Amino acid sequence: MQKIKRKAVSSIVATASILLLTIVLVSIISLTFNQILATPKLAPALSCIEMQAFFPLQIQKTCFNPTTNKTEVTVKRKLDTAGITEFDFLLTTPTETSKWCVGEFCCEECNLQAEGQIKTYFLNQTLDMNQNNKAGIVLNNCLIQTKNIISC
Repeated sequence: MQKIKRKAVSSIVATASILLLTIVLVSIISLTFNQILATPKLAPALSCIEMQAFFPLQIQKTCFNPTTNKTEVTVKRKLDTAGITEFDFLLTTPTETSKWCVGEFCCEECNLQAEGQIKTYFLNQTLDMNQNNKAGIVLNNCLIQTKNIISC
């Protein structure tokens, strides 16, 4: 029977260990780079065109109530919109455009509704109903929807 030299066995084990260690390190490095590159850090979750097509916030109804002198805007928020923390209303008349902020950092009474809910917002904006008035939703500086304001 032939004896195996210990030097030959130790060099095979060393080579196999280095090869295995190299494979593990390459796997860890590639997984780390994939995770870094897969998620954009500075880009918005949705582009403006995607938001206009997807309508994460949708105006259900807009009307001006002459009794209360307030513009009522009913908004439906879709599910899977957790990234939305605030948005703006734009009330546009032929002579001016007013901006109203909704969200946690805007004011105490303008809370954003939860995902999947419908809420009516009351805006202190007097309108002349003989003119073409519109209400719009702006999300991340993107106008996603406008609707004509009618009388309540």
